[in-house]
Amino acid sequence: MRIAHVTPFYYPVIGGVENVVEKVAEFMVSRGHDVYVITYNRLRKGGECSLPWREIINNVQVIRVKPDFTWSHGTYSSEISKVLTELRPDIVHVHVWRHPHVFQVAKLRKKLNFKAILQPHGPFHTLQQLGTITWFYHKIVDLVPCFTYIMRSYEKSWRSRI
Repeated sequence: MRIAHVTPFYYPVIGGVENVVEKVAEFMVSRGHDVYVITYNRLRKGGECSLPWREIINNVQVIRVKPDFTWSHGTYSSEISKVLTELRPDIVHVHVWRHPHVFQVAKLRKKLNFKAILQPHGPFHTLQQLGTITWFYHKIVDLVPCFTYIMRSYEKSWRSRI
């Protein structure tokens, strides 16, 4: 099976989401699947286009796309749609709710006939953590009907664990 992960960052950037994506991708490779990670070619702070465009890390094929623009916690790249169209994955596991790539994957899902999985990774930040513009963007995105139900269910499950 051909599986693609779409995530804001991947190794050598290190963090909680990056660790989850790395472990899941490597596990799926160990089970004989053809696994790709599509991520942005940037570091958390600067470093845009400073990483290899394509490389294999622990048998996971990493494809880094050029960011068209970046703001606060978000990045957009028109190349994500092109890469997914070329790969023709069976499953796309998209990571981190509210990033533009979530909507790109949702838009392509029926056209390319793949199954999609959204793993939000607990993206619950306060106004002070985000800044006014990003906080307002999150509030608008949260009103998208198909995602409202998903996020309410996820938030209830998440809050019940703390």
